[in-house]
Amino acid sequence: MVASIHPVNSDDQDDNPHQAVKSETDSVLSDHTSSFNAQSIKFCLIFLISGLVILSVLVLSGTWLASFAPAITKSSNAERDSELKSIINYIETTFKELVMSSVNIKQQMVGDGIDPYDEKVTRQKTFSGYKSVKKNHDGMIISSYVGDPNNYCFGTINWGNGSAIFNITKVDQKIYYCDNWEETLFCNSSSTPDEIAASFDLSVIIAQCKDTPTVISYTPSYADPAMPQYVFISLINCVANPVTNKFWYYYGNDLTTGSISEFLQKKVETLEGSRSFIVETSSDYLIAVDNSVSISRWGSDGALVRETALTVSDSSINSITATTRNFHQKWKDFKCNEIEVSTSSTDYISIQTLIGSLSCPFLNGNTLDQQSLLSSLP
Repeated sequence: MVASIHPVNSDDQDDNPHQAVKSETDSVLSDHTSSFNAQSIKFCLIFLISGLVILSVLVLSGTWLASFAPAITKSSNAERDSELKSIINYIETTFKELVMSSVNIKQQMVGDGIDPYDEKVTRQKTFSGYKSVKKNHDGMIISSYVGDPNNYCFGTINWGNGSAIFNITKVDQKIYYCDNWEETLFCNSSSTPDEIAASFDLSVIIAQCKDTPTVISYTPSYADPAMPQYVFISLINCVANPVTNKFWYYYGNDLTTGSISEFLQKKVETLEGSRSFIVETSSDYLIAVDNSVSISRWGSDGALVRETALTVSDSSINSITATTRNFHQKWKDFKCNEIEVSTSSTDYISIQTLIGSLSCPFLNGNTLDQQSLLSSLP
């Protein structure tokens, strides 16, 4: 048997279907690889450009902040100072206006040659003075009166929901209710007292006028069980006898811790995030706070219990006071007519003494919540 061998024809390979599929697959894979490589390059370029843009923004922002940070800080500090200064100015101006009002009324009495024991005249003068200060000074003043060195005192006072004439002697004090007092030019009262109470101790006022018989000043705060609802701070204008130059009589107005606190609350309500209080520099006692927390009470033993800015049941006032102790241990150590500022982690604190012309008897502490301030900045 003869075997014959035939050479392989190259055209037969092209006609092989398996070989054709393999070639087509290789071609497709090659195209996908080229496309993937192109997309990778494009992604890298986009990522690189985006990174450069972000880096540029960060660099520019850092440069901007470095340039404007001092200006922003200065603006923030100026805003804080302005806001708190508005409270201080309001309080300071009111206290000064009360002094000027007292000076004017005293001058009228001295100019008219008033006899402090002429009840008809003193009744009219003190009632007019009472209505005037109540109208013009947000209810801070609760009384207007004339008194002498012998614990005699006659005038008009807030009483309950109305007003009344009071007559204090060494023996007792008589109270006469005023009918429809807001609509009249005088106190329309009965000739018979509506109340008779124990005498009121006026020794704080008398001692002050004996020491300075021609000077106007605020007394240290004081109280008496005869009027347990009040802790007084009296604005006293002393008058000397023109012959002897010794203390003759005084014209007085009473403020109370309650009336000053109400006055303070009205102002603080207008400034979000703020707190304010007033202390008496001679004693460290609080005489006003911007809320209803108690700052005085009568103890079971009949003694008056007073609160300071460290003992009052108000953690915010306690904290502010603790912060200020970093630079002064006592309120009286603050210099008269100067503002001192301090900061805590949450508050901007401003302290200023009040009424420099009268040796700064009071000190006003204010604080502004820093978050509230920042949110108010444009």
